[in-house]
Amino acid sequence: MTKTPAPAGEEKPRSIVVPLEFPIEVTIEGEGSPRSYNQLTIRRMKARDSYIAEDEGSKVKAGYRMFAALAGVPLAVIEELDTVDVAAVGEAVATMMGKRLTDLMGEMDKPRAVTGATS
Repeated sequence: MTKTPAPAGEEKPRSIVVPLEFPIEVTIEGEGSPRSYNQLTIRRMKARDSYIAEDEGSKVKAGYRMFAALAGVPLAVIEELDTVDVAAVGEAVATMMGKRLTDLMGEMDKPRAVTGATS
């Protein structure tokens, strides 16, 4: 992984480039020819990103939606990655969220609060 240096006075990187061990080609819906990916650039998370997978029932798909958003690629790109590359992207995402991957995975395992429910 290659981290884009933070501006002077900042400690955390603005982005991380994750080279793909197994590059892929993905045809995006609406585009004619496949697009090649040999690396993904993961940006820092913004507050608005927390809504991306809010209504997603699958924790795995919710995570993939977050990966796609932070990499600026369609979900289909993340879904096509080899598991080795998904793990590397996950590490980069965790770093950009200010967490270790183990902390991030632990949060994904926690039950989600149900809004509007009463006892």
